[in-house]
Amino acid sequence: MQIYDTITGYFNAEEIIRSRYYFIFVTGARGTGKTFSTIKDLIEHKENFIFLRRTQNEADLQSGDGKASDIGKVLKYVGAKYEFHQVHKNINVCTYSGGKIAIAALSTFASIRGLDFSDYDYIVYDEFITEPHVRALKAEGFALQNLYESVNRNRELEGKKPVKLICLSNSLNIANDIFISWDLISQAEELSNAPDDQMIYTRKDTLLIIMKKSPISELKAQTILYRNASEEFSAMALSNQFILNDFTYVQENVNLKDYRILYQVGNLYAYRHKADKLYYVTFKKASVPKERIYRATNADLQRFRRAELRHFQYYLDGFYRFQNYKCIALFERYFKP
Repeated sequence: MQIYDTITGYFNAEEIIRSRYYFIFVTGARGTGKTFSTIKDLIEHKENFIFLRRTQNEADLQSGDGKASDIGKVLKYVGAKYEFHQVHKNINVCTYSGGKIAIAALSTFASIRGLDFSDYDYIVYDEFITEPHVRALKAEGFALQNLYESVNRNRELEGKKPVKLICLSNSLNIANDIFISWDLISQAEELSNAPDDQMIYTRKDTLLIIMKKSPISELKAQTILYRNASEEFSAMALSNQFILNDFTYVQENVNLKDYRILYQVGNLYAYRHKADKLYYVTFKKASVPKERIYRATNADLQRFRRAELRHFQYYLDGFYRFQNYKCIALFERYFKP
């Protein structure tokens, strides 16, 4: 699979979109053409698609010819005739020669009633990983899966192809709720640590791409911003690194014979070292006292937080180690209401 266009060096959206996968997740450095190329390909193929942003304000900015509208920029670039019109207080539709684009927000989609999306075959969720200054939605992964169900409905039962979901973003945070919901944290972690020529993970109908060594990023590295920017910002914007995550406490290989089991929460098992104040969280199963088993339900998680709250402080104080970053993401999620 060719990630970059051999002529332009930008993201090769056409090959990715036309692949056999129906859940596509792409993280890449800034300015590498993920959004533009994806929208352009869908318009050129005259597809009907939903362009999804996190909040209603973000979606509204896409609904017109303003400078902030990625939709408007691409339509002008390809020379298409188009018109924006409102079909619901939270939905704007852009009709263009050959297709239409519904512009929506994940935060308000659940409130939409009475609209038919049966002729939309693609959902593009742009910037699915939040930047540090942006607040994520609560249970965002669940909300996205629920939205997909609302659009896809019973197509497959009727012999039709399912909707294709394409999620695009800069890297930033590997522990985002979308990766958690699609069980992709460990795979993203492995790809991030792999050599630069390893950028693809596939599973059944899912495709994960962690873009590396972008030809565009190499050119951008010589521009004025990146000659003066911090290493942290450049690592995210040029090298597609997950800068919001600290992998210091990931310790894959630990001899559990030196530890004793403490509690289980969800599928996580927490141990304490027999000689030191050191804790280890893993997916490796053990026999746990019944009173310290907590399921991943709202009621049990409330009980877990009340009973084990001191362990979150131990974690903050640096006494915890984890099998992988997925363990860290779930551990934090279970402690935060």
